[in-house]
Amino acid sequence: MCYEDMSVAYMNIAIVKYWGKKEYSPYLIPLVPSISYRAEHLYTKTKIILSTKDEFYLNDTLQDEKESEKIFSYVDKIIPNRTQKIKIVSYNIMPTAAGLASSSSAYSALIMELNKFFSLNLSINEMAKLASIGSGSAGRSFYNLSAFDEKGEIYELHTNLNLKMAAIILSSSKKSISSRKAMELCVKTSPIIDEWVKIGKKSFEDMKIALKNDDFDLIGKIMETNTMFMHKTMITSTPSFTYLTDESYECIEYIKKLRLNGLRVYFTTDAGSNVKVLYLKEDEEEVMKKLKDKYKEKVVKC
Repeated sequence: MCYEDMSVAYMNIAIVKYWGKKEYSPYLIPLVPSISYRAEHLYTKTKIILSTKDEFYLNDTLQDEKESEKIFSYVDKIIPNRTQKIKIVSYNIMPTAAGLASSSSAYSALIMELNKFFSLNLSINEMAKLASIGSGSAGRSFYNLSAFDEKGEIYELHTNLNLKMAAIILSSSKKSISSRKAMELCVKTSPIIDEWVKIGKKSFEDMKIALKNDDFDLIGKIMETNTMFMHKTMITSTPSFTYLTDESYECIEYIKKLRLNGLRVYFTTDAGSNVKVLYLKEDEEEVMKKLKDKYKEKVVKC
């Protein structure tokens, strides 16, 4: 079903990872600061309609009680004295819950639509902070390059580089453990969590400098190191777990091989098995050819 004037928000991919919550006061204060790239082709569009009961539809499917409760508990945090019943209709133009940060665009589109429907008159920065209550990464979907610092402030960063990303969809199945639960487990049980906090803070500061200096190779190196340490917190948690599969590791090795052969590409992964590839616009034709030669229709431009 198509609706006019839907709120549209694009997913973002962290190049310095957000992994761990510190507190809500009332907005999210992350355990580590993060930086993200906003996608150009993968997004969520959302519409709110007055209704006789609260309902949540995703991709034309009425969601079950668990999913609906998650969304409407967020709505009630934003609109605490709500008397109107509403139907929320969302479409994810990407695989949902498969490590492609669909929650980031989902909550960004939702706060934009709540702002419109309930005439809240929120600024972009206010919407970003409120979106982070729903999903920690969602606040970063309001800027092309976004910083989310350890004080909970969200702001725009800049570079002269024409950065691009592609995703290799190795799996579209739903995650076995949600990002929220996985983060909590790592923070509570991983013996290297303090080291992760130190590395996260250093990655954040180093990445800001690399972006400002238009140093693409340093951007890529920081991103890869930060990515793999995040996954190390999962492997060292109790119980140990991982989102990465044999196919994920094989893909990572393929990206490294392409780089050894002179192609400027770098990998990152999130809470899922899929692999994202960072490259420059000027190399796009060659990068996409090499990726599609091996992964065919699994390759999508972010």
